[in-house]
Amino acid sequence: MRLIPAGWKHHPALDWLITLLCAQLLLSGLHHMMFGSSANLRLYDSMLMQKGYTARSDIVVVGIDDRTLEELGGWPLKRRHYAHLLQRMSDPANRPKAIGLDLLFIDATDDDVQLAHAMKDLPVVLPAPPERSMETTPSLAHAVKTYGHIQLNYDLDGISRSIPHSINQLPHMALAMVLRSGDPKAIDKVKTYNQRQTSQRFRMVDPEVGFTTISLSDVQSPYLASDIFKDKWILIGLTSSSLGDNHSTIYSGINGASTPGIYIVASILNEALNDQWINVLPDSTAWILGAILLTLISLLLFWSNPSRVFVVTAAALTAICVIDYVLLSRFNIWINIVPCGIVISFMGGFWSWRRLMTTVSAIKDQLGKTQHSTALQLGEAIPEPSSQPTFDPFTDQTHRVVKKLNTAIELQTNDLQLLNNILQQIPAPVAIFDINNKHLISNQAMNSLARKLNLATNQSTHYDFEQLISALKVSTSRATSSSKEEIIVSLSQYNLPNLYFVLETSEIQSADSYKLKLITLTDITANQRHQIQREQTLQFLSHDMRTPIATILALKKRLLQLPVGNMPQVQTCAEQISQSAQRLMDMMDGFIVHSQAQEMPLHLTSCLLSDLLDDAIEQAQPLAEQHQVQLQLIETHSLFRVMVDTHLVIRALLNLLHNAIRHGVSGSQVTIRTSIHHDQKQSMARIEILNPIGNLQPLQDIKGFGLGLKFVKTTTLRHEGKFHMQIPYRDSVTPLAWIALDIPLAAD
Repeated sequence: MRLIPAGWKHHPALDWLITLLCAQLLLSGLHHMMFGSSANLRLYDSMLMQKGYTARSDIVVVGIDDRTLEELGGWPLKRRHYAHLLQRMSDPANRPKAIGLDLLFIDATDDDVQLAHAMKDLPVVLPAPPERSMETTPSLAHAVKTYGHIQLNYDLDGISRSIPHSINQLPHMALAMVLRSGDPKAIDKVKTYNQRQTSQRFRMVDPEVGFTTISLSDVQSPYLASDIFKDKWILIGLTSSSLGDNHSTIYSGINGASTPGIYIVASILNEALNDQWINVLPDSTAWILGAILLTLISLLLFWSNPSRVFVVTAAALTAICVIDYVLLSRFNIWINIVPCGIVISFMGGFWSWRRLMTTVSAIKDQLGKTQHSTALQLGEAIPEPSSQPTFDPFTDQTHRVVKKLNTAIELQTNDLQLLNNILQQIPAPVAIFDINNKHLISNQAMNSLARKLNLATNQSTHYDFEQLISALKVSTSRATSSSKEEIIVSLSQYNLPNLYFVLETSEIQSADSYKLKLITLTDITANQRHQIQREQTLQFLSHDMRTPIATILALKKRLLQLPVGNMPQVQTCAEQISQSAQRLMDMMDGFIVHSQAQEMPLHLTSCLLSDLLDDAIEQAQPLAEQHQVQLQLIETHSLFRVMVDTHLVIRALLNLLHNAIRHGVSGSQVTIRTSIHHDQKQSMARIEILNPIGNLQPLQDIKGFGLGLKFVKTTTLRHEGKFHMQIPYRDSVTPLAWIALDIPLAAD
């Protein structure tokens, strides 16, 4: 009878379920045995000390230190010294909120009457004797109305972190001080503390920071200001380490030292006034939260890459520590995370072991099926079982299975290498994708193209079918269409030379119904460039040459209509015909120059920018006079020297000036000015041309520039310059057309 269904034998979900069950059982056992309690306390102390805790400024400790014992006559001190201190506090204008005398007055002395009289009208709290056999002297017992215990709870490591709620129905001395003070807000905080049922810990103030402490010998001085005790919480107790009232805390216990009890009482009072007691969640709650967390982490291990088990485990341990720290520092909650952390560390390794064993078993079963179903034997033949046991200390079951798997992989690799060698002989870019559209193999031409498309690097060629056709700006439906449509793609958007390809997609189907996609890109850049050149030529002929030809025809018709013998008009008309014909020739020459700007090499010479502008303005002057437009050149004092092809640059400037004159306003002024423009990499000479455009629309103005504007852009870019145009110009109130050329300055 099969306990596990056949489909679940190698399923990862089974390994996940086993791992989770083992982790939950281990977590329950650790909580039941209270395993890691010491580590939990040490982690709690570390986080608490990392956060730190500030003492309140209204808590003042009057300490009986070594200097006090030396100056006031040794221990025990005369009780009149305490009486003298309390009398200084009895002034109604300087009364403290409460006074805690952390001293036991068991034996009667002659100063008891004086001390009792000083205590009578003050909010004094005395510690209750720890044993019933001890009692406070009657005279002092009648003078004091409030008592509190001074007992502490000690954990397994001998350090005190909490206090009993009450002993013999008496609260702790610090809480009794709050109740004795009569402060409503403080009393409400203490009542809230008493109503809580969970275990609560107090924060110990770092002794190096400490509370405001005054030596009892200094308090006896008449020069001490009387208002130092006003509205303060006063604690009087032993601070000298020689008197024995010392206890282990999270600060002193680590170093084997001890902390005076009066500072522990001050820390408890500090916590009561701040109402920031730390709530320790019960162990059952910590177990439930840990079980939920383990379930989430097991799912994360299930969905993550097996090679990242260590990373996931380390991240989970870091996360629970951070969460516990945030709960402690922000919300005053502490959870025992040590058992959960131990189980998380175990779970990562256990999950990896289970997946390894399952994978080996699955590979072994699959290889067994392959060897029994085909005549091909992968690797060495499986030996027949022998009656003699064999022992090989250097080979285990996993190694043998992996060895056979490597043999099968080598066979597939050889086939793939043969296909790769064939693809490398194809000059056109070719790539093959699997049934999931993932990249399988491609030749060097396609890899080089993929790097230009930012799809691959020199070390990696991982990209899928959708990424490739998306980079080529082709839709998936169009690329996979069965129609014979020719798909032409351009790479001009990647700042590459004008490269054009024909995209072809086909499917390769093997005998076992395994489909592959074959992508081929045929380079048609040369043909496409010729086509673009032809289109530009037609555009030039149809757009720019139409105007002078129409002018010549109109002048011819006008010439035929003139009366015979009117020679002045005939001569004028003939001159206009000559001008239009010359303009047509100039346009044809411009077409040749435009072709040279695109294809022919540049003949660079060093010249002054002012010389280039003078030549261009001189050639544009006749057209400016004809249109009644004035050309004004504004130059800087510096002489700019540039390295350019003078013929092309002068022709580009002339084209811009002709456009500015033709599309400007009659009787206006075209301004040409030069300046230095500092780019991020180099300094450039800037040539700006501004002319009024009247009511001309920007789109109409740009369209009128025709092929000449493209020639200017081509010339500028070939000189590694920049072309700028704003119509209308934003920095001018009147409508202006602004065109600027940036040409790099010649090196000195």
